[in-house]
Amino acid sequence: MTFIHQLTLSEFLALDVSDKPKPDQPIDQDMGALRAAYADHWRIDTLVPIPGRDGRYALAADWFNAAFLLVRGRWKGNPPADPRESWSVAGIFSDNLLFLDRPHRGALLSAELQIFGFEVRGGRVGRLPPCTPIGLISRKCAFRVAIRRAIAAGAEISEDVLADYRDLVNEKKTRDETGLSSLQDTLLIV
Repeated sequence: MTFIHQLTLSEFLALDVSDKPKPDQPIDQDMGALRAAYADHWRIDTLVPIPGRDGRYALAADWFNAAFLLVRGRWKGNPPADPRESWSVAGIFSDNLLFLDRPHRGALLSAELQIFGFEVRGGRVGRLPPCTPIGLISRKCAFRVAIRRAIAAGAEISEDVLADYRDLVNEKKTRDETGLSSLQDTLLIV
């Protein structure tokens, strides 16, 4: 398995160089329909709560390597008896296409979903289809979060990968020298 921190940013982005990122496209409807079609396909045995989110968010996969962002419902009274009914799909990452319902955007959940999706696929990076500028930023953010976590975990990272992330290496060094709380503890909130 290839881990994200073993790839350079260019390799992780795997951009389709025949097309530049496209301006915002009206794909929310299409991806929302895809999410709805696959909403019941996630497997309970793959459910992984996202740390630092008070149990509200989790990730799961299906049999075909799609990754899902799940949000726990809120009830007055007792929650449903079936654990699957406690969760609803709020996002999907499949075939390098990413979709999050609007209320869940802007909180680094897309980074969590993409990192999980990459791991579910055994580390295979597919070609990133032409995407919106925000989609490209989201992909870069996921890579940065993965590199930050790898540094915090003490993973070996090549110089090629670290070339654009010296600030993260310096951040860890400063924390180690000053004895502040571990970088890993601060990353669980992402």
